[in-house]
Amino acid sequence: MVSLGLIVLLSAVGCAGYSLYCLFRHLSWHNRLKNALGWPETKATLVGEIELNSGETKYFKYYWAGLTFSYTVAGKRYQHRSNVRANAQWADNTPEIYKSGSAINLRYNPAAPEDAMIDDEIERTSPFSYLRLFFIFIILAVLLSGMGAILLFTSSINTLLHLTPR
Repeated sequence: MVSLGLIVLLSAVGCAGYSLYCLFRHLSWHNRLKNALGWPETKATLVGEIELNSGETKYFKYYWAGLTFSYTVAGKRYQHRSNVRANAQWADNTPEIYKSGSAINLRYNPAAPEDAMIDDEIERTSPFSYLRLFFIFIILAVLLSGMGAILLFTSSINTLLHLTPR
């Protein structure tokens, strides 16, 4: 029979693993943003209409805008799809910067020009959501490890006490 302490310890290992995943995602995103700030800039033009999307959690509703930009590097035309944070008012009153045909600054990877980020995406993106998840799950892993160790220890003591002749 598998003890409760072992199950709790395995849960702690799972939480620790997920927290490491979140840490690596955070570091990867932070590195991408840092690199993008050093990429060359060019002007891009918004192609088509903005696509306003929304999602909902138990506590709040959030919005993001799907944008497609067209830009040219070394005579070759590229398109970049970007999502930026938005709000409910964008459905009726899209900011001028995101009207079809408007120009915006875009940074592209010189080694792979199809890899690009608009300045707004760089400025308004928060990579810290993964970092918050890292801390939440690492704390949970520590707590579960402590609980699992206590449960295993107490079950071991109980087993020893029952095996000892009186």
